[in-house]
Parts: sequence; structure tokens; C-alpha cells
Amino acid sequence: MKPGDQFGPYRVERALGRGGMAETFVATRDLGVGSAQEVCLKRMLPGLIGDRDLESAFEAEARLAADLVHSNIATLIDHGRIDDIYFLALELVEGVDLRILLREAAKREERLPYDFVAEIAFGLGHALEYAHARSRAGALLGVVHRDISPSNVLLGTHAQVKLADFGIAKVAGASHHTRTGLLKGKIPYMPPEYITGGAYDARGDLFALGVTLFECVAGSRPFDGTRDVDTLHRIAEGSRRSLDELAPRAPVALRAAIESLIATNPDDRPRDARAFLASLHDVAPPASTRAALAEAVARLHDLRTSAREPTVLPTRRVTGSVVPDAHVIVAAGADESTRTRAKPSESGD
Repeated sequence: MKPGDQFGPYRVERALGRGGMAETFVATRDLGVGSAQEVCLKRMLPGLIGDRDLESAFEAEARLAADLVHSNIATLIDHGRIDDIYFLALELVEGVDLRILLREAAKREERLPYDFVAEIAFGLGHALEYAHARSRAGALLGVVHRDISPSNVLLGTHAQVKLADFGIAKVAGASHHTRTGLLKGKIPYMPPEYITGGAYDARGDLFALGVTLFECVAGSRPFDGTRDVDTLHRIAEGSRRSLDELAPRAPVALRAAIESLIATNPDDRPRDARAFLASLHDVAPPASTRAALAEAVARLHDLRTSAREPTVLPTRRVTGSVVPDAHVIVAAGADESTRTRAKPSESGD
């Protein structure tokens, strides 16, 4: 589809991405009252019509997303099938994703302010607390995301922090084990128990959250190796440098909370997202943080939209060498280009 094309009630404005299974667009829907709603339209590739596995995946994602209504989770607006093509219409957040904010800081040899990290940690912690404990008709759904990473954290121009893309999520009682040799998600954020045994539960989400927050504080991921296999081995063995060494000026409580999330043994992590949130009590950001984060996101959003030369964001300078902008690996089964995205979008890392 191209700009101007109509897909049911949705008019395509521009393409966002295309992968092996789906494509995404910015689209608008006429509300019939002189206004239009802008969405992220994700639809199955027309050439895959009749693929029951893919159709089932779309249906499962829609069911999960419809059950998750929370201020820190990107909202499902519509879903269904048009001309035999399955689609999802998802909330389009005006802003950028966390990956872009981290990338801009790295370009300047800077890191995010600790208050920003705490604000993001609280938002994502609340999203996971809700998803993991979500129930329907008295039955626990226990949704686990399984793909938490900076590219799936949307930051809005009004300081919204939203977890997006439950495309490979699972619910309690469903199998979390993978076929031999097949891992879904991004390698640097995978928990060791998933890599070594294929098991993934709520504590796996906490691990991925920890890697994401570690990256925010330290400017680099904890387990990155020179190759994918090196990263996998480092995660499995728990081989990494500590935040005490990489970010000694970060608040002690923030460092300790993040370190607890990336413990190799799942039993050594917080028992749940609520316990993690409690560990952040001493680093709760002041009210002014939301305004500062909103300003930084809005500035970066506007600069990316207008393609002007970036100006300095409110970040902290890192002494020494440039913090590398590490490549995000997408393992088999995870399709970065079909993710729900913040606006404006760019291709995956």
C-alpha cells in the first residue's frame, strides 16, 4: 500500500516498516465529526493470506492487547479482517522510542539523567505489574511480554512511558518453551533460563527490564559480546561488569534495584514487578522530572520530524571514550520492522 490508499476505514498516510510477515503504516480513520484518528496500522502481508499459523498469531496478539488497558501500555484501538487480511490498529504515540533517546545521548558521549531513568523504570514497572497480574472472569491471564527492549518502550511528548508490542507475548498456562534452536526476541535482553532451557515467565520480563535500565544508566548493555554467541554465553554465565563500576555516581538504590533484576538465577530476582517498584522507593523522581522528560522527547521528536541538526538534550556527560551504539539483534521469530512504533519511526537497529 502507498500513501492515499484506503484499507477499509483507514487511509494510509505513510509506511513505517515491512517484514517477512507483516507491514505497518501510519493511517487515519475518519471519525465522522470533522476529525480523524491517527493509528499505527499493522496488517498481515497479502501474500500470506491463508497462512493459519500467522492468522492465529494475529488473533492471539489482538486478544492479548484487548485485555491490556493501562496508562503505561500502548492501546489496541481496532482489529479484525478486511478483504481476508488480518490487521491491528494500535495507538500511535507522538514522540520517540527509548532506543532513539539512548542513541542521541550516545552520539554526545552522554547518558540519561538518573531521574529520567527512574521515571522510565516506574512506568515500565507499573506496566508489568498490571500485565503479569491481569485476570479475566476471575482467571489469571498472567501476560508476559517476552520482548522488552528500548525499541518497544515508547516515550511521548507529554511524558508518557508506554510498553508496546505484545506480538510474541504469552499468557499463564500457555507453553513458554521453544522448539530446539528457535529463540524469539532480541538476544541481548534474553534471560539465561530462556537461552539454556527455553523457559520464560514473568521473571524473564524482569530480567529484560533490568538489561534495558542498565543500558540507560551505564550507556551500554551488561552482557554484550563481540558476536551473538559470545553474548549468549555471557548471559548464561552471568559474566558482566557491575553498575558500581560503570556508573558509581548513580543513586545506590537505583543501582541495586537494576542489579537485582539481572541476577542469573531467576529466584534471586524480585519476586514480582510490585517488589521491584518497592525497591525504587528511595529514588522516586521529583514532579519536575515529567516536564523535563516531556521537553527532551518533544525536542527530539521535532528535530527528527524537521530533519534539523540536533541540539543538546538535557543529559549528563560521560568522561572518556564514546559510549558505543550497540547493534540490536533480532533472533528468529521476532520481526523488528513490524513493531508498534512511536512517531516518527525509523528502521530497527
